[in-house]
Amino acid sequence: MPKTTGYYFMDCFSGVCLFLPLLPAIILFIKKGYQKEATNFLMILCFISFIKGMLLVIPGITTNIAVTIKNIFMFLELVIILFMFKIFFSAKLNYAFTIFSVIFFSSIITYYLLNGLNHERILFNQMQNGIIIFVSVFALIQILKTENLFVLQNPLFWAATGTVFYFSISLLVGAVNDSSGSKDSLIILNIADLVRYSLYCIAAFFYRNITNEEKESYRD
Repeated sequence: MPKTTGYYFMDCFSGVCLFLPLLPAIILFIKKGYQKEATNFLMILCFISFIKGMLLVIPGITTNIAVTIKNIFMFLELVIILFMFKIFFSAKLNYAFTIFSVIFFSSIITYYLLNGLNHERILFNQMQNGIIIFVSVFALIQILKTENLFVLQNPLFWAATGTVFYFSISLLVGAVNDSSGSKDSLIILNIADLVRYSLYCIAAFFYRNITNEEKESYRD
């Protein structure tokens, strides 16, 4: 997350990372990616990430407010990513995962209602990272099974790859460091952000409708 480090280069890099989510969102909007549910959620995810970054660099923001913003938007990211990849779940698996999600979300909401949103809990963050990684890896496996020659042309392949990469790094950083606000952690997460949104940009560039006739011609 963009934050002043005292180093000019790193501060500039953090500033660039702040606007990275807009690039794939704009590309998808221009290419009418909102016409398909999955890419529509990808576009929303990018806008949500941009808004979170902008809110966190408001001058004079307190630590409690920053933690509250992070908790709210982390929860929103989780929900959006689940909806983005839900097309890869079978009916039975979708039902089981829905029950688990309801229980997990209810636990998070209940906890924050009782204790407030301005408390940062590493365990909840790590659990959310783990769920996102699991869902994204599952989506990747399904794409690799079904797309064959078209795997690199599937926007969700790149979206899932970027998601797995970023949240795996976030999970590792959270496991190694108790605080995600340290200088080293911020540098690592900014680099992970750069890779993530670069892959999202590739997903946006590959967005187009591939007809069944086109797929058959490639197979022949």
